[in-house]
Amino acid sequence: MTKLPSLSAIGSCLLLILCMTACSGAGVRASLDRIESYISDNPGKAIEDLDSLGGKNIYGKKNRAHYALLYSMALDKSQIHTTDTSIIASAASYYEDTDDALHKAMSYYYLSKVYMNADDFDNAVPSITKAALYSESLEFPYLNGRIAYFTGLIYEKYEEYEEAVREYEEAVSHFLEAHNDRTAADAYCALSRVCMKMGDIGKSSGYAAEELRAAERIRDTSLIIHAYQDMAMIRTKEGDYKGAIGYLQKASGKYCGGEIPPSFYPVLSRIHLSSGNTGRSRMYAEAMLDDPDAARSPDTYGLLYKIERSAGDYRKSNDYLVRYHHLRDSLENIIYDRSIYYAERKYRNEELRSIISHKDSQLKNR
Repeated sequence: MTKLPSLSAIGSCLLLILCMTACSGAGVRASLDRIESYISDNPGKAIEDLDSLGGKNIYGKKNRAHYALLYSMALDKSQIHTTDTSIIASAASYYEDTDDALHKAMSYYYLSKVYMNADDFDNAVPSITKAALYSESLEFPYLNGRIAYFTGLIYEKYEEYEEAVREYEEAVSHFLEAHNDRTAADAYCALSRVCMKMGDIGKSSGYAAEELRAAERIRDTSLIIHAYQDMAMIRTKEGDYKGAIGYLQKASGKYCGGEIPPSFYPVLSRIHLSSGNTGRSRMYAEAMLDDPDAARSPDTYGLLYKIERSAGDYRKSNDYLVRYHHLRDSLENIIYDRSIYYAERKYRNEELRSIISHKDSQLKNR
């Protein structure tokens, strides 16, 4: 007869398993805490270390939620714009039922960003609203600044510019409190951009100047050059084309060895287009096509379309417009411009006609 193990032996085995699981859980918690300590400075290494832990091998709801939050943070900070909400949504669901206000706010903040990556505003808005609610009690100005900044982006997308300005100004306040001039420069840039859209050139110029000062405080060349480009575009809006070119020349002389970097081409093209010099505008816009990223951007072809339309070359403007819409990858996002009809009458571009026909049918069915 087979001798069965005693109850005491079974109990000992179970106790050993429980001890091993507990020790393993404690080790994972320590690893996650260590990764969180450097995730902002080195998100690439964070992803590697999180992958080495293996999500499926992490036990315990708290550890799994922490892992999901950190993984989402690392992807975002590495400029990997995922649209898969399943990972971060699991973290938000767990923290929702806890008293951990910090991780609760962070999880909803990153959840809202993933929704925005997918252009899902309906879900992004309640998520960022929850993030703001849970962060109110926290003395964490940097996080509060990020939440306010992202809320401003959503308002700007909805063209609610006054609300966007309010949120961006709150973001600036938090970033300055956190002594983070880099993100403060980003917020000043956003304020300048929105005020430009509102037609308030004076305020736009003031915020751009603050953007430049913040960038100069941390001696970040790329941010400084971007601020000079913003100032140049403001001067262009004011009709001061000489002043606009002057800002770019100053930036080139101080930070680019007197050369004109490719990053200046879009601004220079727009300056010359606004001043009526379509030849030089075309030269800089076509040079942008040498950059693979610019060649895949619909904004590049939108600019080329405007240049050729201004020059009266409707065949080329049609071709660029079609390319622009192809890259936008959705007929739902077509900018309905009546000037398309004029271009279509000049040259019967079948592809463009199909776009117009599709848009017309949408309008008639409303």
